Amino acid sequence: MKSFVLLVAVLSTPILKAQTSDSTFEDVKITVNNYFVGWKNKDADLLRSIFHPESKLKYINRDSKYEHVEIEKHINDITAADNKFLPPHIRDFTTINVFGDGAYAQVHLRFRTFEVMDFFNLLRIEGVWKIVNKVSVSNVLPPEVTDKN
Repeated sequence: MKSFVLLVAVLSTPILKAQTSDSTFEDVKITVNNYFVGWKNKDADLLRSIFHPESKLKYINRDSKYEHVEIEKHINDITAADNKFLPPHIRDFTTINVFGDGAYAQVHLRFRTFEVMDFFNLLRIEGVWKIVNKVSVSNVLPPEVTDKN
């Protein structure tokens, strides 16, 4: 019986720790959303404020090869691009998970001819949420879907 009580206590502990306030979820969502605001407005200062300087962007390129870039290069690419770099799209936060000082956000972006799933890993560093890693994957939409747009 003692083993059962101990097992229940151990298994319950992460569930209790995983519970966070609505403001914590909102803070994570704001941080991730600021990525898209900074991208649209080509605001390098905003982008630098939400990323940890050692973070990386990782993705599969159009040739189906793995690539990764330092975040500073990604920010420079965003701010150097013309305004069509972030075309009109539908953005949906599909998942936000927070556990203590760590968080994960998944964002689905639907463009006219393709869709992207962005996966953000965040850490709360000195009380501020920072994106420490971003993984992005994309898929071309089939013609029957793109013809409707």
